[in-house]
Amino acid sequence: MAQRSDNREFVEALARGLDIIRSFNEFNPLRTVSDLAAELKLARPTVHRIMLTLEELGYVVQTDNGYYLSAKVIELGFGYIATRGFYGAAKTHMEKLAAQIDQAISLTELVDSDIIYIGRIEVPKVVAYNVALGQRLPAHSTSPGRLLLSGLDDAEIDRRLNMPSLSNVKPMITLSLDQLKTEISKIRAQGWAMTDQTMSLGYRAAAAPVYDATGMMVAAIGIVVHGSEISHENLANSVLPQLVDAASRITDDFVTMSKLPRRRVAPVEAGYVNFAAGATTSA
Repeated sequence: MAQRSDNREFVEALARGLDIIRSFNEFNPLRTVSDLAAELKLARPTVHRIMLTLEELGYVVQTDNGYYLSAKVIELGFGYIATRGFYGAAKTHMEKLAAQIDQAISLTELVDSDIIYIGRIEVPKVVAYNVALGQRLPAHSTSPGRLLLSGLDDAEIDRRLNMPSLSNVKPMITLSLDQLKTEISKIRAQGWAMTDQTMSLGYRAAAAPVYDATGMMVAAIGIVVHGSEISHENLANSVLPQLVDAASRITDDFVTMSKLPRRRVAPVEAGYVNFAAGATTSA
């Protein structure tokens, strides 16, 4: 196998070890040195040394017919679960997107009739739309709020919209109930939301959905930009597809997390979602 990185600090031996661990799956639970060498295009002595190392560390077990993974491999995934909650799982994707488009990215949940900001990646701007973690905004007048409402059934939407907002921020534009329901139906069909100057003069916004393993919309990532910096056309045609893609990647991570064993040794943190059970603190 050729060296896969030009970075002088890159540890090829570690990468090969991880490749071998990833090569075990439900279709190939038992692997031999020969088939690993052929699949990964590695020399048999190299694979043999890696397998001996993994066996010594307790990550694989050798039998007469080959190697299989031990339960200790689960510890590698537990570290991720233990250190990354609801926002933590999305943070890497949000950081990458913020760097790509040079805009702040937020993560929000729906709580009653409001959205609450549970995560945010800031990007320094001369003209910026400032929000704080934990801040509430009325769902009916924000792009993530309308999007999250679209994930509910009609009866639940009516119930949420009849709740008074606990936000101290008043929207600039408030649609009638019929107009809002029409907009929510449109959002439900297209799978994303955009608003223009509904909360603040000169600012437009977009949001994309994040789902859990059950297919329930549990959060939204969003962006708020000033019209002088990003036009409506640019937001819709360039930025929005990247936002939707990032949300999809976050969803993929959540689904993957739900397939891993879970253990709890500490109280549930704010914003935690039990993906395996499909429960959320926002419900």
